[in-house]
Amino acid sequence: MTPPTIADLLKYADLQMAAEAFLLGDSGKPYAGTLLIEALKRGNDHASRFTEAQAKRFDEFWEVVAQQPNTHTGFSGTVFKCKKDDPLTGAKADDVVMCFRSTEFVDDAARDNESTNVLEIKETGFAWGQLRDMEAWYQKLIQDGKLVEGQFSLTGYSLGGHLASAVNEMHPTAANAGSFRHAA
Repeated sequence: MTPPTIADLLKYADLQMAAEAFLLGDSGKPYAGTLLIEALKRGNDHASRFTEAQAKRFDEFWEVVAQQPNTHTGFSGTVFKCKKDDPLTGAKADDVVMCFRSTEFVDDAARDNESTNVLEIKETGFAWGQLRDMEAWYQKLIQDGKLVEGQFSLTGYSLGGHLASAVNEMHPTAANAGSFRHAA
C-alpha cells in the first residue's frame, strides 16, 4: 500500500471530523447546503467543530450519503461522496469514503469507553457489539446501493480506526487499497 500523501491526510482528517458531527435531520435525511454547514460548525457539540470557512469548503466538495446515528452499542458511521474534483486534497468527483466515529468519552463514557474499550477491546481485542452493528449497516448500504465493494475508502480514528481495520479483515476486497485509518 502506498503511504498517504499530505493531501490524503488532509482529506481524511476533514472527513473524519465531519463524521464526528450529527448530520441527519429529524426526518432522518442527511443535511445539505446551509443545514450541513451549520451542523459541521456545531460538530459533536464538543471539540470536533468546523470553522465557517472549513464548513463551507467541505460543503462545496462533499455530500453526506448516509449516516448511522449511535446504536445501542455506540456504533456510528457516515458515508460521504465527493461532488467535484478538489485540487487541494486530490479528492475526485464520485469518490466515496466510509468513516467511523471515535469513542465519545464525554457523553458516553459508560457505553463507548467502559463497555466497548474496557470490557471488549481490552479483554478480547475486538469491539464485538460495534462490529456487529457496523456489519449490519455495511450490508444495508451495499443492499441499498449506497456502497459498492471495491469503490470506496475507509477512515476511522481511535475506536473508528479499529472498526475501519476490521472492515478490511472482514471484507478484504471491500475498500480501496488507499484506505487511511488510525487503529485503536
